[in-house]
Amino acid sequence: MTQRIAIVFMIAASLLVAGCDSSEVQEGSPCEPGFSYFYEPQRDSKAAPLCRVLDLVSIKFAAPLSADQSVGILRSYGLEIADTVYQTHFLARTTTEGEAAKHYTSYGHNPSDRLGDRTDVVYATPVFWHSPSRSFALLTDELVVAFDTPLSGPTLDSLSATYGAELVPRQPLLGVHTYLFRVTKQARNDALKTANTLATLPLVSWAAPSFARRVNYYQP
Repeated sequence: MTQRIAIVFMIAASLLVAGCDSSEVQEGSPCEPGFSYFYEPQRDSKAAPLCRVLDLVSIKFAAPLSADQSVGILRSYGLEIADTVYQTHFLARTTTEGEAAKHYTSYGHNPSDRLGDRTDVVYATPVFWHSPSRSFALLTDELVVAFDTPLSGPTLDSLSATYGAELVPRQPLLGVHTYLFRVTKQARNDALKTANTLATLPLVSWAAPSFARRVNYYQP
């Protein structure tokens, strides 16, 4: 595992998860390979493999809800809580195998009646199996971008407007050239696709999603 993988997961742990070293997720979740994210400069063509878990969804509500409220909303969409990341962020399992994708937020499209497009939901995003760390990687709405050189405010604003990724106020994140962005529902894509797109830009050293991790010691 490279230093940059460790940095990205440390970011996820410090920003999103505290003390999450176990999961109630059961074995046997189906998994779709073929996904990845770049944790080294794109020019080196190195990528971390990801496998999308087909019956798990990463869901964040806009505000804390009572247990009955959160369970009720999820059940109305055919979902059940598999694990709690923190007060408003849940790992949910579909009651019908392989239907996680129908709940995802429709980034860049007109809102639909799916769970991820509700006004009281910040995002509903994929959950991936990350083989090197033997853990689930829950996609959030945040990504980390490292630039080769300092960027001016107007350049950062232009990138934010182009990709629908807002600069998170606490900046810079890891030194003067590294920033945390957050995709909005009006963005073209989710945080994974946005990070992979930004990683191809000449001015970007590397870009990766800020995952929330749930450790689990089996492979789907």
